Amino acid sequence: MVSHPAMRPMFARTHWGHQRRALRRGITAAMLYAGGSELTHGTMRTMAEVHSRRGRAPVDPELYQFWIESLITTVAECDPRYAPELEPRWRQALQPMIDAFIEAY
Repeated sequence: MVSHPAMRPMFARTHWGHQRRALRRGITAAMLYAGGSELTHGTMRTMAEVHSRRGRAPVDPELYQFWIESLITTVAECDPRYAPELEPRWRQALQPMIDAFIEAY
C-alpha cells in the first residue's frame, strides 16, 4: 500500500483474511492462465470485471506496475526459495493477467 498514494484508500474497508485468500487464488489463477489453462478464462474474466471501472473494486491500469513491484518485493523478502533469476519469470507469468485486467478496464 505504500508503493503509490492511491493504494491505501483502496484498501480502507478491506477484510484482510478475505483479501489474503483472494490474492492467493488470484495469483494461482494468473499462473495457470499464463500457462494456457482454459479452465482459468472464466476466473480471469470475473476478476477483470471486479477490477474494471464498473466493478466493485476498480483499479486504474496505471497502478498495476506498482502492484507487481510490490508483489515481487514481497516474494523476494518472504520466500526462502526466491532467487533473483526468478524475477523475470514472475513478471512473465503475471503479465497476461495484468493485460486482461487493463483491457477490461
